[in-house]
Amino acid sequence: MSIPKLTFRKHERLRLNKDIKRVFNKGRVFKHPALIMFSVDRPVRTPAGIKITDSASRFGIVVTKKLGNASKRNRIKRLLREIIRLNKMYLSPCLDIVFLPRIGAVPLDFHSLNRVVLDMWKRAGVLKHNVTAGAGPVTAKHFEQ
Repeated sequence: MSIPKLTFRKHERLRLNKDIKRVFNKGRVFKHPALIMFSVDRPVRTPAGIKITDSASRFGIVVTKKLGNASKRNRIKRLLREIIRLNKMYLSPCLDIVFLPRIGAVPLDFHSLNRVVLDMWKRAGVLKHNVTAGAGPVTAKHFEQ
């Protein structure tokens, strides 16, 4: 089995304000003291009836100034992007997910935040594989035969 590409490409990011608002307004909400996650299935067709061929899940991270200064906010964004990058292959396709970190996320390290995200994905039922909340990020050893 080949090792999948572990990149976080532009087409996997929620960049438009209207897309993020749609996830906030229509998405299911999952709460944790460190993080709030909004999740919604992405439509298979555009309003004009054009079929969407890209089935990759898309992610957005919204960080408020309540979390602290710019370095704290940027650290949280970096951690979440890395967690998404390393674990996105476990998710079902065609999802739009937005993360809204809370003040409880500031003191967490990578592994603790990773467990929180995987637990939220499990509660949301968006995992396509049986991944436990204690699992670490994917590494090459997961794909050795």
